[in-house]
Amino acid sequence: MAERRARRRIPGRDRQQDTGAGLLLGQIVICAAAVAVALGLSTANPMQAAAVSPKIQLLMTAEKVTLPEQAVIAAKEQGEMLWNRTRETVLGWIELLLRDNRHPAAVQETAGEELNGVGGWTGTDDQSHLPASCSLAPLFCSAQVEPPVSGRVTSFYGFRIHPLTAADDFHRGLDIAAPSGAGIHTPLPGRVAEIGESAIYGNYVTLDHGNGCQTTYCHCAEIIAEQGANLRKGELIARVGSTGISTGPHLHFEVQKNGVYFNPAWVVDGMEGYGI
Repeated sequence: MAERRARRRIPGRDRQQDTGAGLLLGQIVICAAAVAVALGLSTANPMQAAAVSPKIQLLMTAEKVTLPEQAVIAAKEQGEMLWNRTRETVLGWIELLLRDNRHPAAVQETAGEELNGVGGWTGTDDQSHLPASCSLAPLFCSAQVEPPVSGRVTSFYGFRIHPLTAADDFHRGLDIAAPSGAGIHTPLPGRVAEIGESAIYGNYVTLDHGNGCQTTYCHCAEIIAEQGANLRKGELIARVGSTGISTGPHLHFEVQKNGVYFNPAWVVDGMEGYGI
């Protein structure tokens, strides 16, 4: 009798057991989906895979997680990095080429000539770390910054595969392909702080715009401005060339604030996809 009672089915208990099993199965499915998403993100962004995986494991096993202040700051910095990369990717999808009519004296593109010059090199071969002299944070300017030259952007600011060495590299400026000899004009009023020649960046000129802001123009065929000269916005400072490490005529344009390099695309007016 006792054995038969032990085997007797109790409908309410069975329903509870079935419900509990269903909830358990649902939790397992949700956890599996979370792991799949995490693995997908890690695969899409190998640079952060090593850092993301331990954090995912910690969140899945810990009962309570308290984020220290340093972790919150690091998350904010990573958010800024992802925002910049997303912005550059979206710009790359919009392939628009605009011709600049601001400078009528600019040399016109030769018919049939493909302008795709790129160059420069920072020597950075580790894409898991941002160079100390560079930033991915936004930069804003209260004045309108005109493009120094018109053309196609052949290499954006940020991590890239070097066009000549095929090695990992961090590009600290914008490469703008333009006809050889095209005029390079000042985007803002400034003083000529430095004129020089580099094995990597060829003939270059740096302008000081005050308040810690400087711009540099590299791979020039000729420097027109003189050392120490005070220039107004739109004045001719140099001509496009292919000096230094370069695959063709283009301008390598850099923006610095207090000695740190920033993405020129944040401040240059008229950026549209691959064109300026």
